[in-house]
Amino acid sequence: MYRNLKNSKFMYLSLAILITIVVFLFLNDYQLNKEVRCSKKILKFMEEEKIIDSLEESNYTSTVSRVNKKGKIKLYKISNEKYTLELNDKYELVAFTNNKYGNPKSEININKAINLGETYLNKLCNNKYLCIGEVKNKDREKLPYYALKFQRIINGYPYYGIEVVLNIHKETGELVGYINRVESIKIRETKIKISEEEAKKIVKVKLEETNSNVSIKDEASIAYYSKNDVKEKSKLVYIITVELLNSKGGKEKYDYFVTTDKGEIINIVKEVEHSSYEEK
Repeated sequence: MYRNLKNSKFMYLSLAILITIVVFLFLNDYQLNKEVRCSKKILKFMEEEKIIDSLEESNYTSTVSRVNKKGKIKLYKISNEKYTLELNDKYELVAFTNNKYGNPKSEININKAINLGETYLNKLCNNKYLCIGEVKNKDREKLPYYALKFQRIINGYPYYGIEVVLNIHKETGELVGYINRVESIKIRETKIKISEEEAKKIVKVKLEETNSNVSIKDEASIAYYSKNDVKEKSKLVYIITVELLNSKGGKEKYDYFVTTDKGEIINIVKEVEHSSYEEK
């Protein structure tokens, strides 16, 4: 009987120690910054979905890389020995980099890379994206990865102005780089109430007030657009390209953004020959 009592005390003591250890480990993990916990979860998901290779135990560091004028955090940067992630204030992944990858000994073709990029975006994002080509880079043949540009599609229309970039390793097909600032952009439901021809007339009348040497391209495109991605919802617009003569007699091209519901010109952008993601 004494032996049984002694064994019971030992069992209860062992159980208490085990519970203490479990609670300690739980609290220790919970005390990690939320952005670190979210980053671990994202990386684990990417490993399970075979977007990246197997994870290894590693220490994480977290810094605030961007704040707004009111002092609110806008972007977290979380790193370990191999990966760097950026999360927005909603703890959503907006950028990812693999800091350690080798040079490929053999290459997958560009179509395979595009298919993999589409697969990864479907797993990482809630919205639809369309590949629109490679990032322009004179040395892209020497890079160990394909740098691919994708455009978000909303209700069948593209989003203008911000592209999503994925870097796909040329041998393994794994994701080694990712940047997406457009996933969380909100849109304003807009109907098409004016025709393309009506939108062109609005632009033409506006231009004739200041410049008579104007020509408008035959085809206009429709897209979602926001002059300020943070403060206002994106609107459905006609993008009308015009060509005019400047004071020196040279030709310049401008994109006019005309809302499809009210026919308002909400912005004018001078065309340039490279996108915001082109590498020089």
